[in-house]
Amino acid sequence: SSDLHMNLGNAYMEAGDSEAAESAFLQALRFEPRAAGARVNLAELYAQTARIEDAQAVLRNGIEMDAENAVLHHALGLILVRDDRQDEALSELETATRLQADVPRFVYVYAVALNSTGRPDEAIMVLEDALQRFPQDFDVHWALATMLRDQGRIAEARAVATDLSVLYPGIESVQNLLQSLDRKSTRLN
Repeated sequence: SSDLHMNLGNAYMEAGDSEAAESAFLQALRFEPRAAGARVNLAELYAQTARIEDAQAVLRNGIEMDAENAVLHHALGLILVRDDRQDEALSELETATRLQADVPRFVYVYAVALNSTGRPDEAIMVLEDALQRFPQDFDVHWALATMLRDQGRIAEARAVATDLSVLYPGIESVQNLLQSLDRKSTRLN
């Protein structure tokens, strides 16, 4: 079955046998061409073995069959980031967040990509919106707090970091972030 070959492929991938892994993932896709998991893993395998074009092709073929599959768009976005094709990458990552708006990970990755391509204001807006929808999400809080800090918006960063420390008490990195923001805000006054 498709699942069996996908699991085999994952096992071979972990064992470092990329040829066997590729063969298992291809077999899984022969059984079930719409199997997004097998497609994403095959693309990842290709990307790891410097076959970036193959990785993109595998995902684009999946998207042709299933244009509404957010997982495929997200994976393609990540592969395009590695290939330094930032504009296309952002477009795919954004599509994933639109198609599956209930996955905080997609929004977080899209925002980080926006920020790293020099669009911090957009990234912050995306995260502020995500915070309304995912008020418990660690990564969304963390990314928003650190991006606000990097933009010199210390009071806002401190507010988000404080919320995070309440949601996730006792996490050292969060405490360190809060302390550094406290030091910055005392210097500003």
